[in-house]
Amino acid sequence: MKTAATISMLLRQITKFISLILIMSFSFLFSIKAQPPCNGIPQAGNIIAFQNPVCPGNNFVLLYNPTESGITFQWFSSPDGNNYNPIGGATQQQILTSILQPTYFKCRITCTSSGQSVFTQPIFINVIQPVIQYPSATVVLNEGESSHPDNTGYVTFTTECCLGSVTYSDATSSNCCQIEITRTWTVVDCHGEGLQYVQTITVLLDVAAPVITCTPLGAGACNTTPTPDPGSVIVSDECPGSLSVATSEAAGSGCIVVTTFTWTATDQCGHSSTCTQTYSRIMDAIAPVIVCPAPVALACNVTPSPNVAAISATDNCGTPEISLVGNGSSTVGCLTTTTFTWRATDACGNFADCDQVFTSIFDLIKPVIHCPDPSDLPCNTTPSPDFTSITATDNCGTPEISFVGSSSSTSGCFVTYVFIWRATDACGNIDDCAQILTSVHDLTPPVITCPVPDTFPCNLLPFIDPSLISATDNCGTPVITYIDSRSSSNGCWVTSIETWKATDACGNFSFCEKLTTALFDAIAPEINCNNPVSIDCNTVPTPDASDIEATDNCGVAPEITLVGSSSSTIDCVKNFVFTWRATDACGNSRECDQVLTSIFDDIDPFIECPEPITLPCNTTPVPDESLISAADNCSDPFITLQGTSITDIGCLRIFELTWRATDDCGNFSECTQVYFSDFDEIPPEIICPDPDSLCNVTPTPSVSQISATDNCGIVDIVLLGTSSTTAGCVT
Repeated sequence: MKTAATISMLLRQITKFISLILIMSFSFLFSIKAQPPCNGIPQAGNIIAFQNPVCPGNNFVLLYNPTESGITFQWFSSPDGNNYNPIGGATQQQILTSILQPTYFKCRITCTSSGQSVFTQPIFINVIQPVIQYPSATVVLNEGESSHPDNTGYVTFTTECCLGSVTYSDATSSNCCQIEITRTWTVVDCHGEGLQYVQTITVLLDVAAPVITCTPLGAGACNTTPTPDPGSVIVSDECPGSLSVATSEAAGSGCIVVTTFTWTATDQCGHSSTCTQTYSRIMDAIAPVIVCPAPVALACNVTPSPNVAAISATDNCGTPEISLVGNGSSTVGCLTTTTFTWRATDACGNFADCDQVFTSIFDLIKPVIHCPDPSDLPCNTTPSPDFTSITATDNCGTPEISFVGSSSSTSGCFVTYVFIWRATDACGNIDDCAQILTSVHDLTPPVITCPVPDTFPCNLLPFIDPSLISATDNCGTPVITYIDSRSSSNGCWVTSIETWKATDACGNFSFCEKLTTALFDAIAPEINCNNPVSIDCNTVPTPDASDIEATDNCGVAPEITLVGSSSSTIDCVKNFVFTWRATDACGNSRECDQVLTSIFDDIDPFIECPEPITLPCNTTPVPDESLISAADNCSDPFITLQGTSITDIGCLRIFELTWRATDDCGNFSECTQVYFSDFDEIPPEIICPDPDSLCNVTPTPSVSQISATDNCGIVDIVLLGTSSTTAGCVT
């Protein structure tokens, strides 16, 4: 094993040597390759590791492959790839370093011209771990077996890097059962790094199991609970240990419970032996169940005797013993109560009691019965025996009431019924009484008469008057009562129906109805005078009822009458007022005023046209009412154009517009509006002199040399413009 490790280590050293030669070669190549200078932010190159993983503590080389010149280097390392620290003195393109644990590396590249820096991508360098094989941590041997590592196992150490050492030391302890060896293995590599491994070896000694003997316990008293007693157990052992007990219980026959103590003696070596003890007893804390018969009511005047055969008892653990433990009696009124107290007791002394009760009445006195006084029943009633109306008392309690018999007799409308009742007490003593009931038998209803239908004056409600109603009955005088009234309407007519009832003493009854009709109208009629009405001018009207409209809620046309008239004048307007009244059949009335208006006017209105107006040439005037003024003594007159005439004198055209002002009564006046306008569509004639020749003279315009004529009069001559042209010496 050591030879293989040595060869592996030599191969590792040869690989390292070859790697250094390759690094030197690459460094030489990188140094002779021309690279551009760094300017601004440097370009991050790559890190080259010629060994990965590496041996702990052995030197290895990291090389940065630059792409520019003019840069500086600073190497950093981190155990976790997060927190980096600068490596002291590591400021070259390549570094020679060593690690004991896996480590991250990166290089900061700084451009000397700009001072700006970048980091390379980190590179992870792992560590070659040794291979250690461990024997079993716990080994158990029997007495006589070897504890040498050849038998219990070695710790082996294998690595590619460098050889170390494996040693062990033993610590021994013992007792009467075993020997315990604590073996500590120490593994150290060539760098002094080491670890320890603890192996426990137990050698078991040959020891006999303990001998244990239990003392028998036997049977115990009722309801007792045994307690384990170590003093009742004898143990002999070469290597004394512990004594334990386990308790269990099992039910036997009946109420017997058997408790078993299982004792276990265990020595220090784990050997054990057992023995058992049993303890039996009756466990019964439940009282027996005893049953006495239900209370018995004996015949009157009887005294009871105790009888154990009437009592029954059971117990969960056997048959209990029944005994009489009490005998007493008490009397309330005539009732004597005798109580026998019985007890059931089981084998463990648990007991239960019950009372057997007998009652007997001692009574030789008869009860007293009472029937109610004679009473009248409702008419036509045949009574039935009613126990609730009879009362009875007894010196010894409540007697029983029974119906014995009945009889009846008739006198006129009256029927008398007799019921015989009997009271019997518990001992058979009796007493009787008679109940007398009287009833009138009448099934014929009375005869009731209402008056004939009647008509009431307007708006008068009928009043309830019992004196108008009469009734008779075969068995006496009936009672007359007012039941209700109902009404119905037909227009303004209201019909009221009163219902009356006659009832005799037996509740027989008859009805009749009283009919009353009345006109109900408290609403005045509606009247309409159709105001106002304008009549012809200068007219005095005559009252005419046919112009008035009137209606009434009750359908019949109301009467229309003239109740007053008056007149008034404001300026030219005269108002005539006629007061009309509408009256219905119930005297309700309503009035309205009829207003007739007439204008009294026979004076013509005043109208004025403006002075004659001269219009521009060739203009036809447009009629304009706003230029005309008019007035009237009674109202604003209406202005209308009546006609237009045209007269031509030479080129002059004369327009005459006739306007009329008319008042509300048809009176009117007229005026004429005059317009002048020259109508000329023929242009004038103008004559200029013949051309003239001048030498070196610039002519001046002279209107006197121009002549013009027109069909309508004088012409105005004006100069519109001048112009000249030159051809040689001629202008």
